[in-house]
Amino acid sequence: MKLETSNIFENLQIFKFLAQTGSFTECGRILNIPKSKVSRCIQALEEKMGFRLFYRTTRQVQLTPEGKALIEKINPLLNSFEQIFEMQVPSNLQSSLAGEVSITAPEDLGILLLSRFSTEFSRLFPKIKLEVVITNQAIDLIKENVDLALRVGKMKNSSHIYAKKIASIQMMKVQAVNNQIKKLSDLDQLQQSPFISFGKLQKRKMISLMGRGGRPSKIQLESTMASNSFFVIEEFLKVPTTWSILPKFLVEKKLITGDLNEILPDWQVPAEDLYLLNLSGRNMSPRVRVYFEFLIKKFQGIVL
Repeated sequence: MKLETSNIFENLQIFKFLAQTGSFTECGRILNIPKSKVSRCIQALEEKMGFRLFYRTTRQVQLTPEGKALIEKINPLLNSFEQIFEMQVPSNLQSSLAGEVSITAPEDLGILLLSRFSTEFSRLFPKIKLEVVITNQAIDLIKENVDLALRVGKMKNSSHIYAKKIASIQMMKVQAVNNQIKKLSDLDQLQQSPFISFGKLQKRKMISLMGRGGRPSKIQLESTMASNSFFVIEEFLKVPTTWSILPKFLVEKKLITGDLNEILPDWQVPAEDLYLLNLSGRNMSPRVRVYFEFLIKKFQGIVL
């Protein structure tokens, strides 16, 4: 069987989803195509490649070593947003998908990044209606009936929630330049300087740091000011001698302009994991799935 060039991207996309789900039925359901088409496309791809991509049993489908190698080779291609959405899987995907999709996100990510990404998505999929809820509270997705959520911190999958790690957020110790009455030269001075914490006021907040050569250290801080908004913390930094820990993507421009300065750059704060959560687990509707995949590619394509 000859695999036509026009079908290569579609077959590779089906191959990718079958590898993720391990089920012909589930793959077809996600892509809204018959199970028989999934089977035909995989068979055609295997004949073209000249080797088996999957071990098939009555209960599961698993990648062969050759299939695993192929996934690793094609992932850079499939991770390109333009190429993924030119595949038309299923036919005429951009114009056929319709309905509502909701997402919640923390203030900084929602305002600075998600709003921009969602605007781009809406131009591509005008029939999908987006509802973006910006809040620093971890709302109950089931109770509020929200499809997706961006969350920072360690997340685990459950029977109702599928959590996909999509990025790592670099955190930085910063201080307003005009507040630097004295230059902080060591960790003892840092520990004694007024600290602004994210969340609530804390008397004994332990901060882990990593020095050059992987040398770990911990400092104990007592916050003098606190807020659950990074934007408010930026304003608080105008108070003399204060410092805080903020996401790099939030303060990067002010570091360049000289409004903020990184403190003790030889001691790094561990990065925070960014997860994209889905209410329906892996069983997403096509419109939620396409937005889910879109956001993964957008966040993985930038440095946070």
